[in-house]
Amino acid sequence: EFDPQDVPSDTPVILSHPVSVVAFPGDNISFSVIATSATPGLLFQWKRDGANVVDGPDIGGAMNDTLYLDEVSAASAGSYRVRIWNDFGLT
Repeated sequence: EFDPQDVPSDTPVILSHPVSVVAFPGDNISFSVIATSATPGLLFQWKRDGANVVDGPDIGGAMNDTLYLDEVSAASAGSYRVRIWNDFGLT
């Protein structure tokens, strides 16, 4: 007999959320997230003020679990979030 509690959840789950950072011009900062799923292959996309972050000369990891911002400036300011998904769901 089928019992839905016997089916593992393949939807990504965040185990550790990114923390807020206060930075000064010229600082190097990073944001990290720890997530898991019963199914491997999690995908990540960092966002700043709702727009996708893209890797560039001073930005790395836009599609990884850690986002790096080198030599931040006023243009780097904003609200950063990460979206995590796989074939079974989105966080």
